[in-house]
Amino acid sequence: MLKKIIIICPINTNGGIETHVFNLLNNMSFSEVIILTKYYNVETKLAKYLLEKNIKVKLLAKDSFFKNLNIYMSLGLRFLFKRNLVFYSTELSYQTIFLDFLLRKKGIFNLVGNPKDITQQLLRYTSFIKNNKIIIEGSLDNQKIAQKIKKLNVLPHISNIIAFEKVEKIKSNQIRLGYFGWFHSNKRVYELIILFEELLKTLNNITLTLNGEGPEFEKIQSYINVKKLNKYITIKGKWYTIQELRDRHAQTDICILLSKSEGLPLTLIEACAFNTPFISTNIGYIKNLLSYSKFSLLLNIREEFWLNEIKNYVISYNNNETFSTNELQFNNAYSKEILLNSYSDLFYNHT
Repeated sequence: MLKKIIIICPINTNGGIETHVFNLLNNMSFSEVIILTKYYNVETKLAKYLLEKNIKVKLLAKDSFFKNLNIYMSLGLRFLFKRNLVFYSTELSYQTIFLDFLLRKKGIFNLVGNPKDITQQLLRYTSFIKNNKIIIEGSLDNQKIAQKIKKLNVLPHISNIIAFEKVEKIKSNQIRLGYFGWFHSNKRVYELIILFEELLKTLNNITLTLNGEGPEFEKIQSYINVKKLNKYITIKGKWYTIQELRDRHAQTDICILLSKSEGLPLTLIEACAFNTPFISTNIGYIKNLLSYSKFSLLLNIREEFWLNEIKNYVISYNNNETFSTNELQFNNAYSKEILLNSYSDLFYNHT
């Protein structure tokens, strides 16, 4: 059995971070778990699981370190002389750094963003960075910071998908673009719709399906209605089972993601697992996925080139075997069993 663990993470949506934490808890054995969170949505899958398993959840103040000081102190006194692990599934902050410093324990960080963002986070707390810090997900563009870290682990979120599964696409005369994820400004879903509207001026055989939910839902729905794009754009909402996700990929020819910042997004790992090529911004570790989905497209850093790049890619798409995921390489890197073993080794070796 693994040791005691404190997990700091949001419990706000059914997104990648929550899915990742859910799978860690559901597939690994810890002697005790405490969750610290600033966001708690009782309707999420993770929240329901925590309630079912009677796992302790402590709510933190969103904007005040001092309001949370008693919680940190109580955790520090309780765990100070015990071997335990702090798992940060959020960005670095004074609060998380203080907790790690107080406990004097090893912290595993799950940082999401582009190299510049993550490097800035690390530089901000450079006096606290020690050799026992481990970065699980994210990127670095500063060698001085990288040298301060003894071991750099780059592991993606654990998906619910066990391994590669070639999904047979339902035939269509249209080329079907699909977005999977959170409707948030960071994901640029609204901008995707505007770009898609421009594509329609030269391509009349394309459709776009938006799979997900989020704070920009009403804004997106309103724009689609006002511009009378309902014939070409469909909102399907969130999926809740792997079978439902599989069925949606069977009706998706190309997955598209225009995020401003990502680490290694679950939605693109799932696209590779279901043999769906993708178009994405070139950020984080997304380029690593080209080893398995070689005919996917990473967009130019300059947005003014995106329209032509996407148009040319869509025109060249013919739904043949050249767009297939490399099954063997993918399973060797991203199967659920292999990822769980990697996390297990990491937790055992650093607790």
